[in-house]
Amino acid sequence: MKTIIFEEHSSVLPEWMRWGIKGKTLIYLDAHIDLQLVSQERIAALKNCQTADELAKFEKPHHMLPDRGYSYSIEDFLYPAYCLGIISRLIWVNPPQKSEQTREQKTQEILGKLQSMEGVSLEDLSSLKLIGNILEGKLLGLDVVICDYRDLPQLQLPEDSLIDIDIDYFIELPADEPWIDPQEVFASLQKLPLTSDFVTITRSVSSGYMPLRYRFFADYLAALWLGDRQKSTHYSRLFHLDRRLGQTEAAAVVAGCLDELEKFPDCAATYYLLSLAESKAELAQEYQNKATNLDPNYRPSVLRSISELASRDLKFDRTNLEELENRLLTSVVNQEELAIAHFTLGLLYSKLGDFRQVFKHHQIYKKISDRHPQLNFRLGNLLLQAGYPQRAASFLRGALQDDMTVCGAHSLLGRISVKQGDLKQASEHFLKVSELMPAFSQPANVLAKIYKQMGDEANSQAMYKKYQRIQLATAILVQKLAN
Repeated sequence: MKTIIFEEHSSVLPEWMRWGIKGKTLIYLDAHIDLQLVSQERIAALKNCQTADELAKFEKPHHMLPDRGYSYSIEDFLYPAYCLGIISRLIWVNPPQKSEQTREQKTQEILGKLQSMEGVSLEDLSSLKLIGNILEGKLLGLDVVICDYRDLPQLQLPEDSLIDIDIDYFIELPADEPWIDPQEVFASLQKLPLTSDFVTITRSVSSGYMPLRYRFFADYLAALWLGDRQKSTHYSRLFHLDRRLGQTEAAAVVAGCLDELEKFPDCAATYYLLSLAESKAELAQEYQNKATNLDPNYRPSVLRSISELASRDLKFDRTNLEELENRLLTSVVNQEELAIAHFTLGLLYSKLGDFRQVFKHHQIYKKISDRHPQLNFRLGNLLLQAGYPQRAASFLRGALQDDMTVCGAHSLLGRISVKQGDLKQASEHFLKVSELMPAFSQPANVLAKIYKQMGDEANSQAMYKKYQRIQLATAILVQKLAN
């Protein structure tokens, strides 16, 4: 079995094109479903590509960059894969969810998330059905199955189905540690009656979605698929040593890593784990340096550290951000990385509600690159909360330029227009929201009230009926899925 490892997940899209993949079922193990609506203009650019190399030029070099000139990234590349005819069915194998919610509460939560996805229609939602623990239906027109890895044998799988794994699948949050040994999941996948001769695997470390210490999970899985018992047992031992480190058995981990290095002296992952377990600072630094010399991806990266807080939604406070800012001042980074770091710091400060710091990083970002629509949106939102609607509107208009923020920006601009008494402008903004989120009832309800204030009874009634239709369809679906 051939294995292909990528640093970031969206890089698989041009490779699928290069290999001539068409109309396949994709068995997709990932902590996130990277299926989001991409504008028709951006899709059209991809459809004009004649080669995989041309397609690759439309991939964002980093997922935190704005959409300008790019057509896909790690959070949305599956929709282009569907539009290009590469995949026809998506089986999202998501990690088990630890929850004390009832089945009905969980169903309502899932539906709420789906309704707030741009482009998801009422027809998409109505297509959903729950068979045991397996959810089936359509999303954005694509046939989708959502299940646990243990449910895969129950599915009707074409023998030429593809297997694609993002190793962030194995990390439980907020614990930020593995919930299972990858070998156990591999054992289940290996039993599936498939004929495909390759598997794609993604690390997702540089984007911050996967902790650096578990980067080797990709190599672990590759060794298992290749049948390389010597390497797979080595990585298995590393996995268990890492678990012992979590159980405060540092001395045993140091001894175990040193033993592994006698057999595998060129393993950067072993040196890195050893650097985490070693209590003597100088020795730990020496092991860190050896890991970096063997594999530059283990080099300390302030951008990766900043991205981790945003990508994995880790807990942080002002002190953490100030430490990262100080590291950034003394780090050697190129201009693009510097811009992305300041943008991400701005996002993180927005979570703390600190307008001044967000604005500071917005200004720095502008000097290096250009305005970033997502920072515009965060600044506009903070200004609106603080009671400055006119200043907020100037930032929010800038947020209309990006697929990620266009819907939220229209919603907030609509609220501002209502407060200012410009109901016609408000209706135009909320119509855009309703178009982008056709299965979400709230915009229709807001529009019904706005039209009523405008004296437009016909449109008010039409929007109220749409609101009722969505509410009724949702209630029926919740009951159907819960039963």
